[in-house]
Amino acid sequence: MFPQYSEEFDHSLKKFESMLRTNDTLFFDTDEFEQIISYYIDESKFNLAKKALKVALEQHPDAFIILMMKAELLIIDDENESAMTLLDHLEVLEPQNEEVGLMKANLLSKLNRHEASIQLLEQLLDFCTDSNEIYSLLGVEYLLIDDYESANECYKQCVALDPHDHTALYNVVFCYDFMDQQEKAVEYLLDFIEKEPYSEIAWHQLGNIYKDLGKEQKALEAYEYALISDEYFVGAYLEKAKLLEQKQAYHQAIENYKITFQLDDPTAFVYHRIGRCFEALGENAKASQWYKKALHEDPMFDKAWMSMTQLHMKKGSLDKALHFINKAISLDDENTAYWENYALINKKLGNVSEAEYGMKRSEALLDDQADYLLADIDEVIFAEEYEEALLMLEDAHEFFDNSSEVHYRLAGVYFMLNKIERSVYHLQLAHDINPEKIEVFETLFPVIFAPENFKLLMDAFDEM
Repeated sequence: MFPQYSEEFDHSLKKFESMLRTNDTLFFDTDEFEQIISYYIDESKFNLAKKALKVALEQHPDAFIILMMKAELLIIDDENESAMTLLDHLEVLEPQNEEVGLMKANLLSKLNRHEASIQLLEQLLDFCTDSNEIYSLLGVEYLLIDDYESANECYKQCVALDPHDHTALYNVVFCYDFMDQQEKAVEYLLDFIEKEPYSEIAWHQLGNIYKDLGKEQKALEAYEYALISDEYFVGAYLEKAKLLEQKQAYHQAIENYKITFQLDDPTAFVYHRIGRCFEALGENAKASQWYKKALHEDPMFDKAWMSMTQLHMKKGSLDKALHFINKAISLDDENTAYWENYALINKKLGNVSEAEYGMKRSEALLDDQADYLLADIDEVIFAEEYEEALLMLEDAHEFFDNSSEVHYRLAGVYFMLNKIERSVYHLQLAHDINPEKIEVFETLFPVIFAPENFKLLMDAFDEM
């Protein structure tokens, strides 16, 4: 709601601050007060904003815009009840004032009254001047109540109104991804690209989805089209390079990584990736040079220290390897892989006690990480927030893929999300790994053992 400051604003501001110093009484019109108060709010000078508001209310007690500024400051001060009362009053005075409606909707959201905020925002669509903004706010509100389908429709409206609204396009893809509807995301993006064939963002997102679906060639083609649309698109070069590296096309990957240096400042990450490519090609001397560049760019980049460690372990330079792994551990002493390498190097050097210490540290960290992570996941499960629990479990599965406790939880969460086949798959895996841990499944998901649910599970088992 903040206005653009006019050329006369500086004069008005100096005039007001002079009045505060001298205690003179000077007159300002409502536009001047609006600009002064807005300026102080923008600059987080809330005490001065309140002083300006006080004078403004004395000079213009019934001015609509001044009362709006008062509501804004009440919300900033968390005087939400007073702010809501004032906004209700302003809404009666001007029922179709968009700014009042937006402020009230934001306040309702702040108070976690998201359904009421949604209802108000939908009413605003009838008379608003910028429906794109309303749909964007509606999308946020739907996300806050985990209604991803409705959020997706809102963001689609934003894109339809403004095809260059990249944030909305990203959010459409995000919603599809969260709903595990990647194929629908592909359909949407292809349809969008038919209308906007030079949208580098759409091609880039399409490439990312194809990559996640394992369609590497299609992903590469999408990244190529993104670069045809915008030859300066650093993100597309990076994703293309990472995919080429994954496909073991190391020379092409290096070429694409290097192109980013012409478009943006070099980063330790890219230097390191180039080093990894040269190492994979067996060119260890070049790999070492690029790892050193990464460390020169960012001495705190522990992954490069780790890569230097492994490079010297291959060469048999164990003393140097020990030096580098100590550097990595000094930056991240809770990385189990670092401690495993520390233990291995010390074992080869005959440092028995250090090797034993490294292995104990690695095992303890692995156990601690699993315990903390599972405790956090269980809290989410108890709160019946199964979508969030699934995301956390999928992350945990990457690190603890042979953990029966992770699989038992995945089985339960998938069942609660009505994805029975996936539930049975993970339950079978969990049981194969450790049948005794089935108590985890029983404790966290007692509802599954209700007769009708248990029969559904058993029938699914029989069909496998």
